[in-house]
Formats: sequence, structure tokens, C-alpha cells
Amino acid sequence: MTYKIKRQKRLNYPSIFFTLMFVLMILAVPALADDQVIFQADMHNLLAQGFDSTLHQIEVVGDFNNWQAGPILKPDASDPYLFTAVNVVPGNEGDIIRWKFRARQTNLYENDGWELGDNRELTLQLGFQLLEPITPQIYFLLDVEPISQVKFDSDGDFVLDRLGEIVKIEGIVISPSYTMTTNYYVQDETASICVYHSSRMDFNLGDKVEVIGKVAQYNGLSELIDPWIFNIGSEPAPEPSVIPISNMGEEWEGRLLQIKNLTYESGDWPATGANSTLKFADGAASVDVWIDRDTELDEISNPLEIGKVYTLTGIESQFTQATPPNDGYNLMPRYAEDFKEAEVNDDSDFSAFFDGIDDRIRVLDDSPVNVNANPSAYQITGKNITVEAWVCPFSLPGNNMRVLIAGRPMNTQEPWLAYALNIINPGDNYKPQFMFSIWNGEASWGGSATSTDKIKEGQWYHLAGTYDGSWIRLYVNGVLQASTQYTANIESGSTGFYIGGWASVRVGYFNGLIDDVVIWSQTRAAAEIVTDRDGNPDTNSPRLMGYWPLDEQFNVDGEVVTADLSNQHNDLILQYGAALSNNSPHSGDPLIAPVLDVVALEAVIEVSLVSLPRLRAGRPICSFPCRERRRA
Repeated sequence: MTYKIKRQKRLNYPSIFFTLMFVLMILAVPALADDQVIFQADMHNLLAQGFDSTLHQIEVVGDFNNWQAGPILKPDASDPYLFTAVNVVPGNEGDIIRWKFRARQTNLYENDGWELGDNRELTLQLGFQLLEPITPQIYFLLDVEPISQVKFDSDGDFVLDRLGEIVKIEGIVISPSYTMTTNYYVQDETASICVYHSSRMDFNLGDKVEVIGKVAQYNGLSELIDPWIFNIGSEPAPEPSVIPISNMGEEWEGRLLQIKNLTYESGDWPATGANSTLKFADGAASVDVWIDRDTELDEISNPLEIGKVYTLTGIESQFTQATPPNDGYNLMPRYAEDFKEAEVNDDSDFSAFFDGIDDRIRVLDDSPVNVNANPSAYQITGKNITVEAWVCPFSLPGNNMRVLIAGRPMNTQEPWLAYALNIINPGDNYKPQFMFSIWNGEASWGGSATSTDKIKEGQWYHLAGTYDGSWIRLYVNGVLQASTQYTANIESGSTGFYIGGWASVRVGYFNGLIDDVVIWSQTRAAAEIVTDRDGNPDTNSPRLMGYWPLDEQFNVDGEVVTADLSNQHNDLILQYGAALSNNSPHSGDPLIAPVLDVVALEAVIEVSLVSLPRLRAGRPICSFPCRERRRA
């Protein structure tokens, strides 16, 4: 039998090998299942905060993984600001799935790494689902900062240094919501700022809040935008700061202010549902008053009458398109109670106003004003002195600065003063304090006593500094606040006596009101300080070295002068705009510009000066009266 053998086809082993490898490669790449979702994160904010994908991780957690550890976001190969993660999300089409981003290493982040705000939601679709990029609301741990530091403008160009930074502040809500519940003002001890969100926020006057947000400016107005706000309690809303229109500006932007003696000049009260701008003036300047319909002021009847004088309270806001953004400041009342008719006050008692720029009142040792002056009276040496004054600061010195209230400088030993009452703000933590200082003439050794309580703008304070050769003491409103051991003699000084400022690179000018400055060549007891602080010291006392009530000013040989009512006759010259106003701790509002009236100059004794013009109360020019102090 013959067999026909069929030839078998030879197998191509290399081809089989490569085919198997291709299949294995396909199997190794997971195809997107019907319920897979790609989560995308826009990481601009976190990267700006210092997020490093080699050190830090963000995961996706939610209903689909029982809010446990989830997939890690990885940077996209083509976009360094886009991070993505793929996760299986089981469920039925149309299901609402809750989820969030969360940072690992939770101790590095606010809220233990969880996103701030409500859970996110997605509507599940079967098949491949790509979500739009979302900015994770996750922040590295932030320290609470004073608002003044957040708004810092180091070069004075009216543009904030920290634009775009994420910061955290705490403060008190001082306004209702402006612009349809998206806009509040928050104030702390140092400053105030607008907090803006594109969606609704609900807070009440006096809420204490913690805010995390991005520093921004809108038409000049400083803001925190895209904020996360936490209500952490409630406190009484701060009292308004009392300033004149002329002081309005960047320093007071966002603050709760009160401006007195404003005449309503023009502008119509808004109809329901409308805004309007009213014009008010104080005789020296004018201000726009913005009535915002979102405050509901538009729903009340017009409480104002053209030509009448009012006290207004409100928020200083700003809207400008100028470059630099240094104008457009306006006042925004909040409630009907923010409009009050001005009170009529006795203008018989005055104080001195200083603008904080260059105003001062002084006399030089070798150039006395009064021929009967005794300059040696304020040239106190030895170990006994008391210096007293009433002060009402309108603004406080910045960090590492001080301003002079009253004292005797050393011309050749800047910035030392033989003795002085000051406001000092040492260091970088913004804590202005009253200080009484003594210097013995050696640059390395002086002594001072510094107050502890917070200073408030627009508040009258009585200060008394004493030295007895053993202790320097500072009394505030009759209460001992500080004492420091010191034993040296007081240096005699060399350049006169100054109130309100001194031309020094380290000692600035006071902004506000000063009244009843008194110098004694004795160490007064606390009881004596309390008894005499309302004025009228014994002018016949041989220990009284100077008493300047700052109630009257006169023209003497072309100089504007205020009298020393002690027996030392060291009258002082008002310089560079310093002026008297009829506001004092013993009376109150309003401030009045001086006008001329001819009377005899009674302050100069035994000298015939006939028909010297005297300055007395006249037209209202501004409205920076301070709150009347409490009497003992």
C-alpha cells in the first residue's frame, strides 16, 4: 500500500510571539469602563501657595469610596497647572454622587486638608465621563494677620503689595451687605477691608468672622475675593472713628467713620429700588454720600433737609478709575440711624488740632514770644517732674515709629528728648502705646514708662507722666498704667518746648487734638492728678512751670500765639497750620475755624499791646470732634 504523506505547514514562531505580546500589551492597558470618571483640578492657587507634587498629594474622596483614601491627582504631561485622577464610580445613570478633593498630610492644611465649603456633586453618566477642571478650595495653614498688613503699601503708590496672595484675617462685620448680599466690610483693631463673593453671603452686624481669601483691588477699593468665611462668634460692633472730611483717604478706607457738622448741599433721596449720591460739606471740604438700595435706605422717607447740618456715620468706600487710585473716597451710611441732626454745643472751650504732617506749637529758648517769659521754667533738670496733657488721636503711628505729644527735645542728640509724652509703636506688631520718657544726656541710657491698654482713635485720654528720681510713672485717665525704675538726672535740653511734633527723622507729628498741657517741677501724686485733670490748675503755684489751655490764640508781630497762663509766661507759636478748634475734653462738638476779632492781649503782662487781633469762634470748617470723656 502506498501512503501519501501530507506535508504539514511549518509554524512561524516569531510571528506568534509578537502577536501574543501585542495582546498582552492591550490587556495591560485598562480600557475605560462604563462607570469611570476623570476628575480634573486647576492647581494655580495651590501651586502659588507652594504645593509640590513630589512632596504633597491631593486625592479624590466621596460616596464611591466611602470617603476613604482615593486616587491621587497627577500632573498632566502637557499642562503643569492641570492635575487629573481616574476613578471607578459605581451607580446608575442619573445618580447624584457627592465628592470632594482632600489633601493628604492633613496637618499642613486648613480644615485638616478637606476642601472648604459644601460637598461637590456630579450626575453620573454611563460610559466615559470627563469633568471640567475645578479649583480645589484647599489652603495651607495660614496665620491670622492684621488687616493693616494685608493692605500694606510699602511704596505709597496706592497699589497693595500683596495682590493675588491668599491670606487669613479675623474681624467684626461692621456693615450690612452691599450689592445684593455679596459684599461686606470686616474691621479689626488695625484696619478694615471689603469682603466680596460672587454668590450670596449671610452675616449680621457684630458677627466675628474668620476670612480666607485672595487680596485684590477693584476700582481702588481693597478687597478679599473668593473668600471662605467662618462665623466664630459675635462681639459688639466697634465704635466709629470720628474724623474730618479732610482726613478721608487710604488710611480710613473700609473703616466705620463718623463725620460731624456736615451741611446737606445737594442730591435727591433715592426712590424705592434706586441708588443715589448726596453731597455734604463741612465748610472746608465736601464728600459724596452713597445711598445703596441694598441697605433698604431707599425704602424710608427722606430724613434730610437741604441746608441743615448733620452728623453722619458710615463706611468709607472708594470707586475710582484714576491712576494711581488715590481719589474717589465716599461715605456709605448703613441705616436710618446713621443720619442725625447736629447738636448745638458750647464753643467756649478749645483744643489744638494737628494734621500729623507738619503742624506743631513751640517756643525756642533764645526766641521767647513774651517779653516777661521765663524759658528756664520748662528747662527742668534734677529728679522731679510731672507732664500732663489731654489727647485725642485721629490716627496712630505705624510700626517702629513714634509721635511727640509734648516735650523738650535735644537738638544735637536726635532722637532723644529730655522729657516727653509720646505715642510709640515699637516693633512690627502694630501696638501703639502712650509713653512718658526721661533722658539723662547719655545716648545709651534713658528711661520710660509705657501704657498697656489699647489706644482708640477718636477717644479723649488724660495722660500724666511723673518722675521722682526713683520711678518713672505713666497715668492714663488717672490710673497708673506703668512704672519703671530710673535714678538719673533729667538732661536740661537745648531747643525749646514743643507740642504736637518735632522736626526729627525718628519722631513724627501727632494727628488729632491736644488740650490742657501742664508742666510741674514736682512729682504729683495720683490724687492730685485726678483732682486737676479737668483743668484750672493753681496758676499761682511756684511749682507750676507751664500751663497751656490752648483755648485762645492771638496775633503777635505776625505770629499766631497761644498763651501760657502760668506765671512763667512762655507763650507758644502755632506753626504750619496748627489751629485751635472748639472741641475739648471739657466740652465737645463742633469744630470751628478761627476768625479775627479785636481785643486786648491779656496773656502778656505789664506790656502795652493795643488792639491785637484775637482769634475766636467762627464758621464751621471740619468735623473731627472726639467722644466726650467720662468724668471721674
